Amino acid sequence: QPPKKDAKKKKAEAKPPTLINGLTKEEISREQIEEHVVRLREVLDKEREERNYFQLERDKIKSFREVTDRKLEEVKAELKNLEKAIEDDEAHHLVGIKVFKQKMKHLLCEHHNTATELEADIATSKDLLEDEQSQLEADLYKEMMSILVEMQESSCEDVFKELLLVGPVDKKDLELKNMKEEFYALLNENKEFAKRVAKTENEYSRLERRSKSFSQSEVLQIEMAELQSSIPKKIYIAKKQADLSLRPLEDELAALNDHVEKIQAQLHALFSASNLDQTAVTEITHKVEVISEILALHLITLLHDGLICISVLQTDHVSF
Repeated sequence: QPPKKDAKKKKAEAKPPTLINGLTKEEISREQIEEHVVRLREVLDKEREERNYFQLERDKIKSFREVTDRKLEEVKAELKNLEKAIEDDEAHHLVGIKVFKQKMKHLLCEHHNTATELEADIATSKDLLEDEQSQLEADLYKEMMSILVEMQESSCEDVFKELLLVGPVDKKDLELKNMKEEFYALLNENKEFAKRVAKTENEYSRLERRSKSFSQSEVLQIEMAELQSSIPKKIYIAKKQADLSLRPLEDELAALNDHVEKIQAQLHALFSASNLDQTAVTEITHKVEVISEILALHLITLLHDGLICISVLQTDHVSF
């Protein structure tokens, strides 16, 4: 190691002299030194200017960085506030969704309860309509049977015997008047029955409109389909009952016509053989014809009313 230090000292001692423009201090003149100093001062001034310029640029960059850092902090604060606002909005939105789901649940529950009540009302109305229809059919059947019983009790033979036995013509006219009043009373009863049928039709139409307003419900559609499928069967049963009720009336009408013709023939033979007054014979014959026409008209009216009831039921089914 000591030899190395000696080598360094020798190298330092062997350093070449400083040159100015290629000349040593001993070789350069005073003027050249002054010129060299002037040049060095110019270079120094230039370096100072550059240093000042770079210091200004550094200060600008430093101030710009400070402004940028401040803006960055502001942006970070705004971003933090925005994230907090977003979190608050999300929490509020979740609360709103929860409230909306709860309201929707209540609405669905109310809708279900309303649909259940409407289904119960429709079922009750359907049962009432069926009961009323059955009651109307039973009333019609009872009325027809009562008319048949009354006609059987007051047979045509009793009427003709009374015509032959009663003396005064005024009494016969009074009886004819009473029979006409009874006939018109029966017609009024038939009109009342037609009104009841029309009322039933209106009630049925109202229930039908009410049921159509709930056609979106599958349960109601199934009930309507069952009701619609049961109506033809009921119409068939009602028609069959009406046919069974009308058939005795048709037979009674045919028998009545035959009986009247026989009695007219017997009266004609009796009056021809007994040499009675021709005017009295004509009057009695006319009375018999009037009574037979009234009875026949009454039976035809009953048949017509029965057919009207059947056609009304069929029309209701078609409109339904």
